[in-house]
Amino acid sequence: SCSHHDQAVGGWVRFLGSGRSGFWWVVLGQAMAAGGQPFLFNTPAALSAQWFPPSERALATTIASMANAVGSGIGLSYTPILAGVGSQNNATKAWVEGFARGRNSLGVEPDKLADMHGVLLWQALLCSGASVLVILLFGGGGQRGGKAEGSSGQLWVTVWQCLQDRDFGVLVAAFGLGLGVFNGLSTLLEELMHPAGYTSGDAGALGAALLGGGVLSSGLIGVALDHSRRYKEFFRGGIALSVLTVTGLSMVMLRSGSSQALIIAAGIMAGGCLLPLLPISLELGAECTYPAPEEVSSSMLILAGQGLGVVTVAAMDAMRGEPVCPPHYTLHADPASPCRFPGCLLCDPSKPKGGALPVEPKREVTTSVAFMISLLFASCVLAWMFNGKYKRMEAEEASKTAADAGAGDMEDDEQAPLLTTGSA
Repeated sequence: SCSHHDQAVGGWVRFLGSGRSGFWWVVLGQAMAAGGQPFLFNTPAALSAQWFPPSERALATTIASMANAVGSGIGLSYTPILAGVGSQNNATKAWVEGFARGRNSLGVEPDKLADMHGVLLWQALLCSGASVLVILLFGGGGQRGGKAEGSSGQLWVTVWQCLQDRDFGVLVAAFGLGLGVFNGLSTLLEELMHPAGYTSGDAGALGAALLGGGVLSSGLIGVALDHSRRYKEFFRGGIALSVLTVTGLSMVMLRSGSSQALIIAAGIMAGGCLLPLLPISLELGAECTYPAPEEVSSSMLILAGQGLGVVTVAAMDAMRGEPVCPPHYTLHADPASPCRFPGCLLCDPSKPKGGALPVEPKREVTTSVAFMISLLFASCVLAWMFNGKYKRMEAEEASKTAADAGAGDMEDDEQAPLLTTGSA
């Protein structure tokens, strides 16, 4: 629940601090909200272990982990829609614009500033609503399922014990590389598609296909895992298929003229193999590090994936070729355009004819794509080296066997006096 409260408080700090001289307050609010996100990312395996029986645990972990991905996608997609809510609701628009005018000293157009305030207001309201729901639904802290009895020693001792497990180290490396590739692919999607002539709309459709295919595949695999318990087989097979599907997707992205149907199909297949690795790895980490708490193994896996994701994005961007302009265009800096990466450049027509407009320069991305696929291949090799034990399932089976044996002994003790009386 701490994560949801941090999100709510951070959302209101962002909203109240936006406007005149409020930049650092917005940064503070964003930092507060970001501080709660690790709790959300590390929660799925622990949540499923505490609230669900073993027969439903894999699917519960899948739903919880995919909810984070779906929520991020919804947030990115609906922000422009939330910005327009103020234009449709006169009362909200009047209040937000009045708040904005009272704080605007930067020369920003009132409509744009009001739209930004509207976005921050709706985000704060939604986060507050989620926080209230968490208090109502999880305030009791009840335990519906069997949470494994984990070691409750000092955190760093538990972390060190996990790191000493060779198989868990292999799992962290394999999962970290896989998640790093997914982060690099999703972050640089438009940049990777631009040299072949695809638009930002094509990149958006591919991003939605990656997420949609991953969520659908994860749900099906979660059900299959609850019935089969074959985590290692699904993990190895998923990464092996990811190498093939991401390679196929790369070929589609690098080739000009591919239809949008082909792009979406390739994205669905690649996402359907990559995203399910998240819940599978979280459950595998909990199994091979037992009796360590599930949130410890989850946090180490997510940390490795996010850290390698940052490195992968930076490396793939650095490996892109030099910017090249079409004939009769001149390359120069574009200070008026906000850039996600340093050195944002623009191709300006040197001899404007017929209303020619500036265009973005093209950069070769073959090396970046080859690097991404090589990382995924290394992850596949590590996945096939992983041979961790299902320690948690073994402990639960042993506990169940002991309980059944104890129940049988009690029945024998109850029947013994009856047999003695009958023989007398």
